[in-house]
Amino acid sequence: MFRRVVLPRLKRFKFIVAVLLITGSLNFSLPSAVHAQVNAISREITHIEGLSSTDYWEPGAIRLDEREHLFTTPTTWKTILSSNSGDTLPPIRIMPLGNSITKGTGTCAQPDTYLNCIGYRQDLWEALLANGYSIDFVGSQGAAFQYQYTYDNDHEGHGGKTADWIRDRVFGPSDYFLQDNPADIILLHIGTNDFSGSPPLSDPNDVVAEVNQILDKIDNYETSQGHEVFVILARIINRIDPLYDAEERTSQYNLGLQSLAETRIAGGDNILIVDMESAINYPDDLSDNLHPNEGGYTKLANVWFTALEQVINLPPVIVNLGDQVSVPGQEISLQVLAQDQDNDGIQFSATGLPPGLAIDPVTGEIHGTIMKNISSGSNFAVTIYAEDPGGFPDTDDYNRGQVSFAWYISDKVVLPFVVR
Repeated sequence: MFRRVVLPRLKRFKFIVAVLLITGSLNFSLPSAVHAQVNAISREITHIEGLSSTDYWEPGAIRLDEREHLFTTPTTWKTILSSNSGDTLPPIRIMPLGNSITKGTGTCAQPDTYLNCIGYRQDLWEALLANGYSIDFVGSQGAAFQYQYTYDNDHEGHGGKTADWIRDRVFGPSDYFLQDNPADIILLHIGTNDFSGSPPLSDPNDVVAEVNQILDKIDNYETSQGHEVFVILARIINRIDPLYDAEERTSQYNLGLQSLAETRIAGGDNILIVDMESAINYPDDLSDNLHPNEGGYTKLANVWFTALEQVINLPPVIVNLGDQVSVPGQEISLQVLAQDQDNDGIQFSATGLPPGLAIDPVTGEIHGTIMKNISSGSNFAVTIYAEDPGGFPDTDDYNRGQVSFAWYISDKVVLPFVVR
């Protein structure tokens, strides 16, 4: 709790409070910054609960996690401090890959009612954007119609194509989808056309084997490029087909995909299997006997979004402490506040702390006693890191949040101001 020093009662002042210096700038003249911060706070705060007219607070005595309860006006420490996760995250490149259901047949428009389609992509893009993800859809299709849309229209949805056609083009020997448009994540929905048309229809086991070869090609790309790719593999939607047994074959195929995915995951592959077959209602969510309508595509977008939330790791967000001012020999107990956006555990670390201070890797508390022999006027460039266990992509951008500030050493840190 607070440490209290009782001073003689002062006339014409209600009470005097000394605060830790908090400012958002790293380059400033110390006296002017102090006065500007004090004046700004004293203008805004009209009441501090629990203080008498004889209370005086030592520098560093107000813990960060107690300020929320201390300031009872709309200007709390949450509005004085800035919360951020560092620089903007680099976009994750996502390739929607498949046939006409990836292209979006059933949601097509002028000027090309065969190619200019939306499908699930707009709903998915908008959901990802609204939830703070940095995303770039990639692929050779859709760019010609981008001028019509505010979402990213790129994809590799090829109407009428089968699993073996995709296999032969995902990474050689004909077209090179991944070479031309490198991806971090692939949304793979393929196999519908293998069970379309008139008998004889494909054997579900043969199509599962072709999907296995697609995944092998993606592995080959990873090895050759040294770049990880995560595949979200769909158990595909079914259809309404009263003439043949395509519905039954599709369900058998989906069971085979499930088994394939589980085997590859056990072997270390970056794969997540999702169930599109059960995501929509038949026939209510179809525009014909095969393709979803707008409502059906929205349901597909929801399944993709939920899967992407599981796959993409977001870094912790740290509350920026702002610049600090302390005196030589001062005891410090300062709590760093952070929250992981995926609710993973967090490990704290720091660089540049004044000599004598350390950060607890588990709790995030900066503690210790600043060495007495540090010269007044010294300043230290401090960076606080909060890192989660990691995920995908496995890079510092997506595993680690950080904030930086200056820590000044001064022999005149206590700066009283009047709270009216």
